[in-house]
Amino acid sequence: MTTTFRQTMPLDTTLQQAVAHHQAGRLQEAEQLYRAILQIQPNHPDASHNLGVIAVQVGKPAAGLPHLKAALDANPNQDQYWLSYIDALIQAFQTHAAREVLEQGLQRGLQGEAVEALAGRLLASAQAAEQASTGYQNYPSQHELNTLVDLFSGGLYAEAAALAHTMTVRYPLHGFSWKMLGVLFKQMGRSVDALVPMKNAAALSPNDAEAHCNLGTTLKDLGRLDEATASYRRALKIKPNYVEAHYNLGVALKELGRLDEAAASYRRALKIRPDYAEAHNNLGVVLKDLGRLDEAVASYRRALKIKPDYAEAHNNLGVALKDLGRLDEAAASYRRALKIKPDYVEAHSNLGNALSDLGRSDVAEASYRRALEIKPDFAEAHYNLGKALWDLGLLYEAEASYRRVLEIKPDFSEAHYNLGMVLSDLGRLDEAASSYRRALEIKPDYDEAHFNLSLAMLGSGRLTEGWAGYEHRFFKVSKRNFTHRYWAGEDLADKSFLIWGEQGIGDEIMFASMYAEIIARAGRCVIECANKLLPLFVRTFPNAQVVPKTIPPHPATLKNIDYQCAAGSLARWLRPSLESFPAHAAYLAPAPERVAYWKTRLAALGPGLKVGFCWRSSLMTGVRPLYYTKLDQWGPIFAVPGVHFVNLQYDECSAELNEARQRSGVPLHAFEEVDLYNDLDEAAALTQSLDIVVSAGTAAAAVAAALGVPTWLMTFGNVWPTHGTDRYPWFPSVRLFHRSWKQPWEEIILNISTQLAERVRIP
Repeated sequence: MTTTFRQTMPLDTTLQQAVAHHQAGRLQEAEQLYRAILQIQPNHPDASHNLGVIAVQVGKPAAGLPHLKAALDANPNQDQYWLSYIDALIQAFQTHAAREVLEQGLQRGLQGEAVEALAGRLLASAQAAEQASTGYQNYPSQHELNTLVDLFSGGLYAEAAALAHTMTVRYPLHGFSWKMLGVLFKQMGRSVDALVPMKNAAALSPNDAEAHCNLGTTLKDLGRLDEATASYRRALKIKPNYVEAHYNLGVALKELGRLDEAAASYRRALKIRPDYAEAHNNLGVVLKDLGRLDEAVASYRRALKIKPDYAEAHNNLGVALKDLGRLDEAAASYRRALKIKPDYVEAHSNLGNALSDLGRSDVAEASYRRALEIKPDFAEAHYNLGKALWDLGLLYEAEASYRRVLEIKPDFSEAHYNLGMVLSDLGRLDEAASSYRRALEIKPDYDEAHFNLSLAMLGSGRLTEGWAGYEHRFFKVSKRNFTHRYWAGEDLADKSFLIWGEQGIGDEIMFASMYAEIIARAGRCVIECANKLLPLFVRTFPNAQVVPKTIPPHPATLKNIDYQCAAGSLARWLRPSLESFPAHAAYLAPAPERVAYWKTRLAALGPGLKVGFCWRSSLMTGVRPLYYTKLDQWGPIFAVPGVHFVNLQYDECSAELNEARQRSGVPLHAFEEVDLYNDLDEAAALTQSLDIVVSAGTAAAAVAAALGVPTWLMTFGNVWPTHGTDRYPWFPSVRLFHRSWKQPWEEIILNISTQLAERVRIP
């Protein structure tokens, strides 16, 4: 039936509608509109060109030649017209004419990959013509095509590939044969072998969007990502609504690190196909990598609404939830993934990570071991198992796990670093230092490794190297943004000097042992400290201006300052060797009247030693429990007669104290009116009134030691401030009770109880 066209709208609008039909594959509707345009404007180049392209697409290249020739004559400056015309001539087996037109185009400056592909096809066409003269057909028979498709559909890939290869030899210009050969090689995991057939298919069928998309996927698998994206974009130029090409383009862009572009590509795929679960999942992955975790969670949930048994989306949802700190939900997501796919190795490992962060390292260990049963060479699972074993105090086993990681993946910098941490806890500091150095060879900007290497140096008495590396601590310590010159040991006569406290309260107190030397050297000294230390430091350092730490600092703090320095950095210049540590007994000055008050209070408890005790830090995450005791282990100490025990534990511990009182039958004294956490001035006065303090490495121990109170310090791991000695050079009043990795805390506690009983007998 002939369609009569009556012009009721502008030609541009009609052309847009025609192109839209064309791109959507509605070729009949597009053809009618192109012909209608030519009724009005017979020489319209775009309508002529596109009508010719449709003829080629439906397998009638000869019928398209007049239209393509008309388009080229109307606008010879449009490269695509040359390419389409030459392509149609080749497909119509008018090789000589195609060669002449190509030569004309080259003389006009025609160039590019598409031109090179056409030249290659012309050569192949000439070869085919020679074969045809000896009796070969130009196209395979329908029977051959049906056989090839049936073999492919039946999963007989090797047999199908053999047939496809035969067909490409016999019919070198048949794009579909090359396309099938490439797809079959790809299906068989032979991406390298698939590349040439895929390229030939795309060159022989330049308007076949699927051929370009397949080529892109092959290039992506071979790591040639820029070329892959170009192929996907060519596919989309031919077929803008090609959802798989948008999706695959997103995959390649993501691997290239072009995350915003990848997200846009996935969103375009989803606009075309909103129920595309895989695109929702991959969009979630990109959003997670962009740090947009809530949006990532929403994308994963959309994928799962469409496809509830999508194990990978459940796993990825768990990853995002874990990053959001929603650990219980993350664990539930991993378990759902494993219910669907029991051998999902990554989900087993990820479940272990969530359980580990929940403090359930024993259960996490089982998850990691299950992952390793499935995939024994899974380096990340060995690594995570090492962390779980370390948390459980199984240091030899943790060491073995990290060494297994490094057999599989020698350049795993984090495994070298964690191995160093375990070796440090084992007391093997030289080996630990070697592990940190290996981590730094792989990752030179690894601040944690630089810092822990410095602690290994300091812990083994190599102070010069140790203090230099200690400056790397500022990756984890907030460095004050002062603009004044940073002190590097210069003469301070007549200079004003600002010292700023850093790290925890115990660190500030330890480093404050150097402040008097700076005050004596400098013309003026300003000390910035934690607010809770202010009263104590004001009294201790009367010849300095002591100010509280504020952010930003108060302008008066910064007025007329010549040099500034972090408290810990003073040691590089003031404590370069063991001989440089002074033999002072005490340096903190509590309020005398409050000390007198507490001496009276404690005397009222009756005769006997007054012993303060503190058993742990207030932060007990990760491996930190290895470094501290539990109060229910202290029975032998509390059983020593002739001792009054005074609590110095500074966080909420009333339940622990009550349980210990009931177990021991000893009245463990806790003075509720003293805020041991915030009111350090009063805590110092109470501590000064004691005979001995028995403590883990906490701020309570630092206060006692800085006051000169005999302090029995319970330690584990690399106690770097001992600097390789059996004493504590920073605090001469400290007596060390160090637990080696293979000792239980009960041995240390029994030794302390024996020594305490001896101290009672010899006042």
